[in-house]
Amino acid sequence: MKTRFFIFTLLAILPGFAVAAPPKIAVIATDPALRTAIAQSGAQILDASALANADVLVLQSADAPSLWKLDRAGLEAFAAKGGGVVLIGGAIDAGDWPKPLAGGVRTASSRQFAGPMMLYPLTDAHPITREASAFDLADNTAYDLELDASITVLASAFTPKVTSAKKDNRAPEQLDRANVYDIQPQMWAYEGADKHRAFVLLQGGAESLKHANVDELCAKADLATLRDPQGGPRRAAETVKSFDLHPDFKATAIASEPLINKPIAMLWDARGRLWIAETPEYPNGRRPLVEVAWKETGVLKPDQYDLPATDRISILEDTNGDGVMDKKTVFFEGLELVTGFCLIKQGRGIVESPAAAP
Repeated sequence: MKTRFFIFTLLAILPGFAVAAPPKIAVIATDPALRTAIAQSGAQILDASALANADVLVLQSADAPSLWKLDRAGLEAFAAKGGGVVLIGGAIDAGDWPKPLAGGVRTASSRQFAGPMMLYPLTDAHPITREASAFDLADNTAYDLELDASITVLASAFTPKVTSAKKDNRAPEQLDRANVYDIQPQMWAYEGADKHRAFVLLQGGAESLKHANVDELCAKADLATLRDPQGGPRRAAETVKSFDLHPDFKATAIASEPLINKPIAMLWDARGRLWIAETPEYPNGRRPLVEVAWKETGVLKPDQYDLPATDRISILEDTNGDGVMDKKTVFFEGLELVTGFCLIKQGRGIVESPAAAP
């Protein structure tokens, strides 16, 4: 995990997401590397005793009770004036009272599992997770926490939580089974009633924090095959040049974004036009959420379902004969989760069409 990833979280929770001068950060961390990295970012490091003069407080440790020996009244006053709070690792394990500061705490019912895990950031759901991707690490997965309903979940993980039991007829003992669908928050942002901001990451052991280069968390094979080309993803016309084809075949890009959007089916008509089914609403369409919003990734506009359907059938044409589609005509728009279509009358109409094709 990039150390600079954590540094960005400190800056992101400051009032207005920016400060005119280098931020003043009070740090209580059992890992010296974290304090060093924060100092290298240009921030001014303060002792916890100078909390009243800080912009952000960073707490990091697997031994949480030792972290919360700060004066409670002073800590609450710091938050009340808008101070940011960053809690890493076990820093929320201090009983119930930090919940208004952190947005969540462990309770007697909470559980923790140590071992290999995959952290799933909600990519681009927040400035902190901009362009972030899922990755594996060896750390703690905490679950069944007491969380404020207003937290903004930034990353999650599958838990080993046992939610059912099944008896094996071949053995008398009861076999408990983990629920493979149970996914719970592991990182979140929170804004308290007093408008202070907090960032919480439940992971943060020494092993996780030591990685200065995110490539260390990737297999060499993944780095060789999954990395975006320099300068970003290639255009379709350039991508097809890299195809490994049989000598008797040739690949040509004839249409791509922004001319088309999420194509799901296509057919040629007798006039050489390409009909395309586009489904920007795929996969969930306009159906209401069946899970909390951060678990739903396929809704076009969460919490807005009484909207006109937006899937469409379009016709693409090559008007100058260069082999690339350059003209688009929307034949019909207003379908819901279209998955296919059928041309009739040599492409002069379409099944259940409200009007004839142009």
